[in-house]
Amino acid sequence: MSTSHIWGKTLLIMNDANRLGLFHHLSRPPLSVHEALLGKWLWRFGLEEHHLWRRVLVAKFGFEVGGWRTKPIRGPHGCGLWKGIMSSWEDYFQHVEFVVGQGTRVSFWKDKWCVDTSLMVLFPTLFTCSSNREATIADVLTGLDSRGVREWNVTFVRDFNDWEVDVVAEFFQFLHSHKVPIAAPNVVSNGLRWKLSKDGAFVSLFFFTMP
Repeated sequence: MSTSHIWGKTLLIMNDANRLGLFHHLSRPPLSVHEALLGKWLWRFGLEEHHLWRRVLVAKFGFEVGGWRTKPIRGPHGCGLWKGIMSSWEDYFQHVEFVVGQGTRVSFWKDKWCVDTSLMVLFPTLFTCSSNREATIADVLTGLDSRGVREWNVTFVRDFNDWEVDVVAEFFQFLHSHKVPIAAPNVVSNGLRWKLSKDGAFVSLFFFTMP
């Protein structure tokens, strides 16, 4: 490889690092820098629903409810690059919160959309009894009534025992303490917010400097 080629690649890496402010953190392991630069692809996958590169990944690996990530890539074979990116999912996702909008891509039970814990963890018994564990938020809301209001309509596969009534009451009280998403044409369908930045947009530097 020629010296000019090596120097050209070095300048490119230096330019990316400068833009991210990474030279202030060179004491961190290089792998952390690498993960930060790749973290943006997890963010883009969730938002760029109609882009060709995302459609190719979905065709190959499928996607989970909501379409925020592909299905897990198991086994020694597969796309090494995307498998490597997906390995940072847990670190990435703990710093993401949903902008619910119409709720068509946010899992009612499994996503952390109203507090920092999912409803299936807060109310495990009710999750087990749910008639639709894969429901989105939109699935468990009624249509607009004459007043333009939507109500929660969560259903279960069985009646509850006397000793379970308090949990059910607590569950619905919890739901009614949170604003019901409004289904209107001018409301964004769904979105993500990066909790480490003030404007909610993903910034690689903040991912890199996470504790």
